[in-house]
Amino acid sequence: GETAEVILRKQDELFIDLLVVGTHGRSYLGKLLLGSVAETIFRQATCPVLMVGPKAGAALPPSAPDRILFCTGFSAHSLKAGGYALSLAEHQKAQLILMHVSPEDPGSPQRRRQKVEESRQRLQGLIPAEAQLASPPEFLVEFGNAAERILAVCAEKNPRLIVLGVRQPVGFSLRFKWATAYAVVSNASCPVLTVRMTVPVP
Repeated sequence: GETAEVILRKQDELFIDLLVVGTHGRSYLGKLLLGSVAETIFRQATCPVLMVGPKAGAALPPSAPDRILFCTGFSAHSLKAGGYALSLAEHQKAQLILMHVSPEDPGSPQRRRQKVEESRQRLQGLIPAEAQLASPPEFLVEFGNAAERILAVCAEKNPRLIVLGVRQPVGFSLRFKWATAYAVVSNASCPVLTVRMTVPVP
């Protein structure tokens, strides 16, 4: 049968808690013409999906991740994934890096500093007082294209895992845009855990 359709059906039938999927990361044209099995899975699965892209295969960690990068736009679907990032960081005693990318540069240095401080405070507010992290979390605020900035930070900080929240597409609309999550999965040097809005927080 159709790969994504069969996997998603079996995930429901077998009460799967985590899907692990490899993808070769099609080019924009290939994705436009053929769609992406990987993207169909991570945008429709009702459990988290660990995506291993073409550039992550040779860099898989031999043990549990020691540095986790969680990226959020502060939307409901991305904040949902934050519960997984926090839980993983606590259980694996990993450093947690929380990142927000604003699509537009505020312009003036004063407004930029204000925007950075506002976003940092929102990121800090995502860590509950009872959190038991092995080390203080790091907070990053970037400006520009989300996928590009996430990948740049990934290259600089070398996380062993990226955590992203994803939306479910409406019809086939997302085949015609270079979605942030798919761009990150296709180019990240580490696996990417995607969490849909419907997935319960651990």
